[in-house]
Amino acid sequence: TVSDGFLGNGLDFSRAALDGSVEIDLHRDSAMDFLEGFSIELMLSLSEDDAGRIFQFADVLGLDATANGGLKGWLSTARENDVQRVKRGGREDINLPPGSLTPGLWHRVRFSYDRVALRLEVDGFEAGSLPVTAPVPRISAPLVLGGRPAPFRGRMDELIVGLVELSEPLDLPKGAVWPAEAPRTVRFASDGSLDAKAHPQDLSLTFAFDDGVQETLTVGRFGNVR
Repeated sequence: TVSDGFLGNGLDFSRAALDGSVEIDLHRDSAMDFLEGFSIELMLSLSEDDAGRIFQFADVLGLDATANGGLKGWLSTARENDVQRVKRGGREDINLPPGSLTPGLWHRVRFSYDRVALRLEVDGFEAGSLPVTAPVPRISAPLVLGGRPAPFRGRMDELIVGLVELSEPLDLPKGAVWPAEAPRTVRFASDGSLDAKAHPQDLSLTFAFDDGVQETLTVGRFGNVR
């Protein structure tokens, strides 16, 4: 047992060379397409207050430790109308203030994007977010932990990389009209419940048919449909 409730070892970059890094060839897996978004989660323990690169995925996204326990997550998006997703639409940064991470303690950090918002979470709490809707560019380089311009000084453990995926579009019954006030996409969490950030309450959809009949479908917070 440790004071912060986590006993980790993992990768130790506290004594790494200036270019010390670990490369993971996720980009070679055709299933790893971040078009609709991503989630990268890991445990971090700072050994110093210095700034350093925690991870970087090509020149598309990354997470940096900033001075005195701060964090910065960044994402370079693709242009909305670029089918090939090679033209850049701009860069979005989330900056967390000094003191967000405490040297010597383990923290669970999650950097995620779902074409609704770019988010940084620390120890289960959302610490920063930005509204962003653009697609993620194609990634053609490995996920690099540590490395240049300066490696993260500390340890990493329990790396989890996830994708945001869309199911096939739902065809409505003949004569039904999607409610104008309803969101075009219903978002679910990995456990099947409604995504609380996108849908903080039960979602009710009232469909109008061309014969004048109306029917209401409700999706509950736990994913139940009635």
